[in-house]
Amino acid sequence: MNYKILLTSALFIIILAVLVTATSNKVGDIEIVNIQAQNFTGTLGTDFSGSFQVQNNGTQDLAVTFDRTGLSGLEVVFSPGSRTVGAGNTDTINFEIRTDPGDGAGNYSGTLRATVNSSHYDYFDANVELFRSSTTDMLIIENVNIEGVRVTENQIAESFRPDYPMDIELDVRSLFTETDDPTIKNIEVTVKIEDIEDRGTDDIDMDAVEFNLDSRESKNLDEFEFRIPYDVEDNRVYDVIITAKGRDQESVRHEAEFRAGLRTIKDKNDVRFTRLDIIPLTVECGETLTADIQVTNLGTSDESEAAYTLKNDMLNIFARETFELKSDSNSDKFEFNKLHYFDIPEDALPGTYTILAKAFYESKKETDSEDIRIKVKCSKPEEPEEEEEEPIVIPDEPEEEEETAEEPPETPEEEEKETETTSQPGRIESADTGSLLENKAFLAAAIIFILAIALLIIYILYLLMF
Repeated sequence: MNYKILLTSALFIIILAVLVTATSNKVGDIEIVNIQAQNFTGTLGTDFSGSFQVQNNGTQDLAVTFDRTGLSGLEVVFSPGSRTVGAGNTDTINFEIRTDPGDGAGNYSGTLRATVNSSHYDYFDANVELFRSSTTDMLIIENVNIEGVRVTENQIAESFRPDYPMDIELDVRSLFTETDDPTIKNIEVTVKIEDIEDRGTDDIDMDAVEFNLDSRESKNLDEFEFRIPYDVEDNRVYDVIITAKGRDQESVRHEAEFRAGLRTIKDKNDVRFTRLDIIPLTVECGETLTADIQVTNLGTSDESEAAYTLKNDMLNIFARETFELKSDSNSDKFEFNKLHYFDIPEDALPGTYTILAKAFYESKKETDSEDIRIKVKCSKPEEPEEEEEEPIVIPDEPEEEEETAEEPPETPEEEEKETETTSQPGRIESADTGSLLENKAFLAAAIIFILAIALLIIYILYLLMF
């Protein structure tokens, strides 16, 4: 009896389990079986994988497609993206939910669907919970250009020659969303080229750049410049490593790295000036000019007759040297050094002159040339200054007073005659009347006389009127 009860209970549990695991959303003959809602939890940037079975319960083959609803901002990939499921058959479908470090932390929900048309479909719920961890790197290095050529991660930038000027440009971007709103501070970006053996050093390290980034903010950097060293190996790829490091407001460390390659090539014959200094560039007539020369074999072939010349006919400058150069950078004949001294003529004309420098292999086959401009100044010697003689000052002689003879006093007749002679027409001269006007009695008499005449005239006019 007990065995029958146990057997009945087991069958009930199995049937219940099947009912529970089957989805209850199916319409028509398509059914997603043996699955319930799927939940995924992890850090930002994690990819989640899963699978489900699709069963055709009908009597005809069905072309089934797979898609999702919800899960906004996340990428969902089905493999395969569609499938023809035979009548009565069950197929397994794989899927992957991909997240990005730039996605916001939080819960994402949606459904994964198997669809034929509105009369045949089934789906199940999918939930994703994402969070940041102390190891999440919210920085990314992108848009990397090496000497103007865009390179992707692990790509090789091709064919750069020794002593070639180079620049590296890139962008650094914060992957934080605006809802997170943190700032990554003191971001330090470094660029290193490994094992390039730059004159005895193992790496080229360029100066670091520091800055801050807000959410979704990007920073363009074009400060990284260098030259390919002389002693690189032919057809070798050197690793370029770019790193960005910083900390957010919660002191969480964030780091990004970008790796690419740099391939160098050499010509067979490449004899080149690697130092050509003319000292000074402004020189006086009669002074000495110094030329500091270094010539290096940047090619792959040994040169038994490497040479160079320096020349300017107008200043009587000429030099030629022939020597041996090895292609091995470890050889003491990998480069040739020489100092030359030239006297500038005393009678040279002032002005700007060009010194032409040329480098050769096989004595006369030119591989390099440079023009160096110098300025010649010729100033005349200063003549001694003559002392100026102070002028002799001769004292002025006293002027002799003219002797004037005393004339006899003029008579009244002569005075009257002189007065008549000096008076001229059109010129008014003042006369002295002080003696007459100063006589008060005379003035009173004159006034009385004038009043009497006036009264007389008034009386006469009265008689005539009446």
